[in-house]
Amino acid sequence: MRAAKEYLTVIDRCQTVDEIDVFIENAKRQNRDDVIALAYQRRAILSSQTAVAEGRRPHLNYLEMGLKVDDVLIHAKTGERAKVFSGRELIYKGRIVHISPLERELTEIHSMRESGGPSNHWTTEDGRLLNDLYEETYGPKKNI
Repeated sequence: MRAAKEYLTVIDRCQTVDEIDVFIENAKRQNRDDVIALAYQRRAILSSQTAVAEGRRPHLNYLEMGLKVDDVLIHAKTGERAKVFSGRELIYKGRIVHISPLERELTEIHSMRESGGPSNHWTTEDGRLLNDLYEETYGPKKNI
């Protein structure tokens, strides 16, 4: 089996998010989690470049941010827990959800005042704020 670093030149040749997504799907079929982790780093760069070129910030993607499927996120104000299901989806109480609608739901259920985006309210099990992971992955907001 080839070492993960031997795939770096192939990964670096991917110039679009679609190209790296095909690479990631192939690596998943081969059960190469080590290679997938490297590919998601490249995907984060490409995703960020695409978003900036379009005049926006990249969408939050848990896998690009270094989280894995089944990693747990905890809502800092309520203690509610959700598991990472995919790059953009969570599992909450048996339902597949996106973080923004879930945040609105929890705000209503717990009679909280909305403040900031959902990434400011969710942490990993080891206490890392989701917003900090976002900034580390995609860089700080730039004035365009």
